[in-house]
Formats: sequence, structure tokens, C-alpha cells
Amino acid sequence: MKIKLWLTLLAAGLMALSIGGCSDDDDPPTDPGSTNMFAGYRDWTQVENTNAPSTLLGPAHNGNNGEFTRSIFTTVATMIETGEYDEGTIFVKETHTYDGDADHMFADPMGLLAMVKREPGFDDAGNDWEYFNLNPDDLSTIASGADLGACKGCHMQASGDDGEDFIFLHPMEFEPDPADFDDYATWNLIGTEQGPDALLGPAHEGNDADAVRRIYKKQLAANPDGLGDGYPTGTLVLKEVRSGAGDVIGMTGMAKRGGDFDTTNDNWEYFMWNPANGDLADRGAMAMCIGCHGAANTGTNGKDWVFAHEDDPFNN
Repeated sequence: MKIKLWLTLLAAGLMALSIGGCSDDDDPPTDPGSTNMFAGYRDWTQVENTNAPSTLLGPAHNGNNGEFTRSIFTTVATMIETGEYDEGTIFVKETHTYDGDADHMFADPMGLLAMVKREPGFDDAGNDWEYFNLNPDDLSTIASGADLGACKGCHMQASGDDGEDFIFLHPMEFEPDPADFDDYATWNLIGTEQGPDALLGPAHEGNDADAVRRIYKKQLAANPDGLGDGYPTGTLVLKEVRSGAGDVIGMTGMAKRGGDFDTTNDNWEYFMWNPANGDLADRGAMAMCIGCHGAANTGTNGKDWVFAHEDDPFNN
């Protein structure tokens, strides 16, 4: 009930901000001057790049819309585990996606937000954080203050296992349930292939002239090149193989886990289902899958362990 209450307050606050903006009258907003405070933020430490659903966010920051990615940058080298961040620490969050022409787009409203650790006494109840709603075009401040909408109320939850000093834990790790793939046939069909494939060999019936391989991607706007960090955490891909008679004879999936799941191989988890009964046969950082998908990182074969497919706007 507590989380649901915070999410209700947060949604109401964001709506109010999107209509009229807000600032804190008691604590005048910090003036970033010529935008130097946030200039070059993409060159800072990136601590998050995810489109995974978040129960803490709900609709805030498009947390329930997988077509949007949330990318977070900060001036600190590492996230703290205990204590508080130093005065002057800055976090910037992008909520962004891509249109049909693969052009980068920020969410509207509040697609670019920031938190700045102010001097002691700025806002004791909020651990002295100031919140900013920024214009993505020039990084100018649209609104700022000790709270925007319900920012402070939400960030108060960032403690214990969820974070520290009003900052949520980053990077997050997405642990998919096999049931997350159940509706794959409704996802975006990014490739249909038939016949031998030298990159596959016998895998996925790659040496069967009659087998048809269909590749589905849940989040079409998941871009492996968006920030040079590969596919966002939460990206789901599934390959279905059918015989010439139309029977499913193979089904495998990939999920970008993120966090520290398998950093050596960019945190992908692989899934295999038994086509005879549809039950999950195996999952994990499987060496067989990794050995094959490593070829996707060579030349024009693909990107970030995912082979190229003609109808993926970012990997074809």
C-alpha cells in the first residue's frame, strides 16, 4: 500500500508539473548560468541504460513503457553504498526513445531531469537535493526546486536495498520470468529467414533448407547504438524455428539482464524451450549460445551479441 500511495502521489505531481511547471518559493532555484552545470553530461559516468519495467516507477519516467529507455549519468565515479553524496554531485536522467525514422526523441514532458546536491540546509527534509526539469534543446531550466511534482516523495524510498541518500540503486538488474516471452507472437517481427546460414551451422536448424526462422523483438525502439552501451537492460529477443510443415521445432530467447549478471559477455541471458511440450529446458549464461553469438560482434554480422535482421531499425 505504501508504494502504491507514493506512485499515486507521484503521478499527480507529474501531471501538475506538466501543466504548469513549478518551483520552490522558499528556496530559489539554482541558476545553471550558461548551462555549464549540465553541459557535457553524456561524457560523465553512465550508471544506467534500461527499458526494463519498474514497479517503483509505475508510469513515472515511462517506467511501464518498454519503448522508452532511461539513461542516467553522474559526476561521481562510483555509486555510494552508505552515507551521503558530496555537495555538488549531479545526476541527469534521460527518458528517451526513437521514432519511425530512428531519430532520437526525448519523452514529453520531463524527458530530461536532474538532481543537484546543494549546500547543507538547502532542504533538510530532502537531504539537500534540488530537482531540475531541463529543456533538452539547450539544457536550460524549465523548473527547479526542492521538489518537482512528487520527486522528493518518490526519492525518499531510495534507501536500504533500493538505494542510498535519495538516489536509487544503479545499475539495475532485470531478472525476466520465462512467462515474459509468452506473448512473443505479438512482438515486432524483425526477421524471417529460410535456408542454410553459414553463421548458424546446425544451430537453429541452420542447415535445414525447409526450416523457417522468425525473430521477434519486444521493444522495437531498443537501440544498441543509442549511447554506445549496447542494447538497454530489459531488451527481449526470441527466435522461433518451424519445420517445412509448420510445426515449431525450436524456440530460444535472449534477455539483457544488466547489472553484474555476466559482465564478461555483456550481461545477456539465454533461454531454451522444449518444443515438444513448451516447457523451459534451460536458461542462463550458456557457453554454447555465447560461443555462437560472439560472431555477431564481428564486422556487419550484428551488434551487441545480436545478429543483424533486416527489419530491426538499428541492427540490419
